[in-house]
Amino acid sequence: MEKVLNKHYVYVSKKVEIEKLSEEQRQDYLVRINKLSDDVRQRFLSDTDQWNMENDGDTYLYITFYDDFDFEFEPEEIESLKVSLGKMPDVSVIAHISGRHSGTLQVHYFVSSLLSVFRGYAKDEYTDHLWILDEIINNVLVEGHCFFDYNGWYLQHN
Repeated sequence: MEKVLNKHYVYVSKKVEIEKLSEEQRQDYLVRINKLSDDVRQRFLSDTDQWNMENDGDTYLYITFYDDFDFEFEPEEIESLKVSLGKMPDVSVIAHISGRHSGTLQVHYFVSSLLSVFRGYAKDEYTDHLWILDEIINNVLVEGHCFFDYNGWYLQHN
């Protein structure tokens, strides 16, 4: 990927083991975490590896920390990710949509919250493209669709 977010961001595969970080890394991580919205930050810092994003008691997203790159990505995709970030990600999260809703607003909110604080990418299930925050916010089209264009892909294939 040619376009990389500002190099001073740290990419947020597994839950961060804060006790294994250097003091400088720990402080940087906590500063970034504190920039997240309250609801995302509370879940991110909790002891659980999984949580739900809800609205009025209705679940929209099932969120977990993710570390199974070998299962999810082809070797060349992993290499591309490593090259673009300069290393393997320190932390990855995955959000599954409940299926009762399109989840578009919730996905955009969650992804934008994380990518506004951490350097990294988002990947939807519709393309192999690794999306950066600028592309998501500006509705950049890839294969004729913006990030997580549930309705657009549904209409195109039905």
